[in-house]
Amino acid sequence: MHPSQFPAMFAAIAVALAAGLLSWAYQTIKPPPPKICGSPGGPPITSPRVKLSDGRHLAYREMGVPKEEAKHKIIVIHGFDSSKDLSLPVSQETIEELSIYFLFFDRAGYGESDPYPSRSVKSEAYDIQELADQLQIGSKFYVIGLLSGASLVVPFVHYWWPSLPANISREGFQTLCTADQRTFQVAHHTPWLFYWWMTQKWFPSLSIMAGNMNLFSPPDMEIIKKLSETPNVGQEKVRQQGVHESLHRDILAGYAKWEFDIMDISNPFPNNEGSVHLWQGYEDRIIPFQINRYIAEKLPWIHYHEVPDAGHLMLFKTELCEAIFRALLLGPSTCPSLELIPGIVLFVFIFSFWLAPGGLARDLSKTRTTIPGSSGCLFFARVLARTSELLKAKPLKNLRGISATHLFTPNKRIAALGEFIRDIGLKMVSEIKSLAERNGEVLEIRKVLHFGSLNNVMMRVFGRSYESGDESKVDVCELEGLMKRVESDKNEDIIKSDESSSDFVDVLLDLQKENKLSAQT
Repeated sequence: MHPSQFPAMFAAIAVALAAGLLSWAYQTIKPPPPKICGSPGGPPITSPRVKLSDGRHLAYREMGVPKEEAKHKIIVIHGFDSSKDLSLPVSQETIEELSIYFLFFDRAGYGESDPYPSRSVKSEAYDIQELADQLQIGSKFYVIGLLSGASLVVPFVHYWWPSLPANISREGFQTLCTADQRTFQVAHHTPWLFYWWMTQKWFPSLSIMAGNMNLFSPPDMEIIKKLSETPNVGQEKVRQQGVHESLHRDILAGYAKWEFDIMDISNPFPNNEGSVHLWQGYEDRIIPFQINRYIAEKLPWIHYHEVPDAGHLMLFKTELCEAIFRALLLGPSTCPSLELIPGIVLFVFIFSFWLAPGGLARDLSKTRTTIPGSSGCLFFARVLARTSELLKAKPLKNLRGISATHLFTPNKRIAALGEFIRDIGLKMVSEIKSLAERNGEVLEIRKVLHFGSLNNVMMRVFGRSYESGDESKVDVCELEGLMKRVESDKNEDIIKSDESSSDFVDVLLDLQKENKLSAQT
């Protein structure tokens, strides 16, 4: 070969290599054709479907009470890698009580609904509208979007809205793992490379499709464990028309350049004929709460519910799911917001404490002696004092004085009674010594201890004491109005205390005359 022919030969080889490379590149970035349900070689059609105006079909499933009898009609939009066969943890009793008709449908490319290469958030909204019209469910119905399906109701995961502050977008975006960040960037900036990105093996792509369980928070893992115990009906149909037509197009529709900005949306219900609600799990690691919280602050017509200790799958928890449906259908006036539930529980507990005479500890204890008079805590001392003056209720006034003294000046009381307490101890020691001299090794010190404790109470409450001895004890008890529950042993003349349920409150209840706590107090 003549040397002059080498350049032409090299040029031909380069062109051939370039053509081969371009052909290979085209094949790697071009998704395969979908396996359309009902077509030759495609999956069979097993569900009812409606035909849309553009010729596509949407498969659907109905559940609940008949739509002709239902008070509430709900269209449920399934999320990522799901279908119309999803199961919501709503009991049959709740469905009948609220008279709910559910309409589930497969979004384009999922399950048995025809694929749509131009699928977008806008096209999916029109699909819902046309589905409702063809099934004649009425002019008023509710729409609930689950997980990624919620983007068709309230956009919530886009990081490239022009009106979104850079710091908010960055804060939410950086909570994602690196693989997910790259995947969403490819979907937004170079959607024509997305199929190649999702099928290449050099770099990790979407972590949820790779089975990365670190995406899920502890509350989500509990729900996943519970869901795994029951069969997942219809899961084999989710991707039957092709992964690209279902899962890949879901991401492309959510993260592509939208035709509108979220902040440009005005209130669709200016006359309060409807409302928009957004529930966000604070522990959600897939959809960060930062952006949703910002949207709710800027668009006050969105009722934002941030649920603590809840993750991405919170709607599959029975208690939360039913609470959400009640809030949506019955309104906040009949169903408290989820954020208020802990506060309500705390309020009920505190209120119960105020209403329980003596506090919950006494109310729940074995000592169940009824305390007469008004319930509540003694912190209402000024109110009690004023009431006692109006009603001329001396016992109520005494009670206020006792409580104030012992609640607010305990150190002074202890210091003032130090000498008296020492005297009681010395008298008790002297009495025990006398008993030992009289009776030898067998000592009955119960009466001595009883004397010490009762004398201490008498001095602290009434400022008076008594001397040891059976006769003096009985005399002083009668003078002070203390009616103790006693039995008289005629042979030994020993005073025995009732040990069944006696405490200091019982002593106060047994007071006589002007110091008695009666029902009038």
